[in-house]
Amino acid sequence: ASALNGLSIEQSLDGINWDYVTQFRALAGVVLPFSVDIVGLYVRVQYTNGGVAQAAFRANVSLKV
Repeated sequence: ASALNGLSIEQSLDGINWDYVTQFRALAGVVLPFSVDIVGLYVRVQYTNGGVAQAAFRANVSLKV
């Protein structure tokens, strides 16, 4: 795993400016459960891979209201 591996939850009020960002560092082979309060109308999840190639990547995102 690389220090560059990371997961970001980005939120926006207008879908253009992503002003609310929560970041997590991802480690190889580690389950990363978490929850984030939703404050924006738009939400996106972004994963950044480090310098080492990976064989598999799995992500599950759900929204609870």
